[in-house]
Amino acid sequence: MANKKEPAWDKFMRETLQFVIRGKNIPSPVSDLKSVVDLLKPESTKKEPIKQGYVSEIDDVLEEINSAYAPTNEFNLDLDKCIILPGKKHENYRYEDLVVSMHKLGYSRSIENIANYYGFEVHFPSKESNECNYIGGVECGNFLLLNSALGNMTLNLRQLFDLKNLLTEGVFFKKKIYNGKGDQIFQYILKDIYSEIFLKRNPLRGEFIDNAYSSNINGSLIYSSNHRLENGALIPQRIGIVEKYLKEPCFIDSESCTSAGLPIKEGWDLYYIPPVNDSVSCIIANENTVIIDCSVPRKTKDYAIGIRPAKVRK
Repeated sequence: MANKKEPAWDKFMRETLQFVIRGKNIPSPVSDLKSVVDLLKPESTKKEPIKQGYVSEIDDVLEEINSAYAPTNEFNLDLDKCIILPGKKHENYRYEDLVVSMHKLGYSRSIENIANYYGFEVHFPSKESNECNYIGGVECGNFLLLNSALGNMTLNLRQLFDLKNLLTEGVFFKKKIYNGKGDQIFQYILKDIYSEIFLKRNPLRGEFIDNAYSSNINGSLIYSSNHRLENGALIPQRIGIVEKYLKEPCFIDSESCTSAGLPIKEGWDLYYIPPVNDSVSCIIANENTVIIDCSVPRKTKDYAIGIRPAKVRK
């Protein structure tokens, strides 16, 4: 019996998925696949052909993709290595309970493949104080995209201050803080996390925060946060005008921060640099101070600056 010709749909999917697996750009389709490509267009009224003959091979390819891209313990949130951050309401902003990783995002081959697929590289030369490696050298926008592509989210500035308050209660006032499995976290672990994020560090370390800023035609400052990957683009879920915030660099009272996460009172807590047009935010700890810098140019990338995964608690 003569071998069956491979259906065009199966051939297209098999060849395309192989590029995805390897983190390579998908080449433009050749002319003889034009009708198949048309099937992928939303406006197409054609029905998807019945897949047969090579379905088992495609299933194997999909299984390989799931194996390569499905979150592993290296970057998926192990609940025993997360902190439960209780949901809060700040003015008109409310968020649900979160589980926040105790560590910044680490390296895996799967993460590198996903980054390459979206056109950027990841580097992992940096270590936390507990010797855990983490990825650095990535622009803020690409970091947010990567975190979202992995099924995670990134804390915004308001949530970061809530995390600081929670850790402060656990470290200094012995409040019971729990991991994602509901078990109490040991004091020494809480101290390590607090120290890594909110105390002076040498060498310098930091992490991006999900707050970006721009100015409108009236000169008002616009903030955007809670970015999510949708149809290949990073879309903010929160956008608003910043009506009140400190406009000069200073030490701040972090308890005074608004729902947008920006301080309105000076104090003796963290050092703060106010936002400017086309900037993003990060927290940086060096040997002299800890800085909430909201004036970071969007294209900034530094090997010492990573990102922390989080998720809505289920």
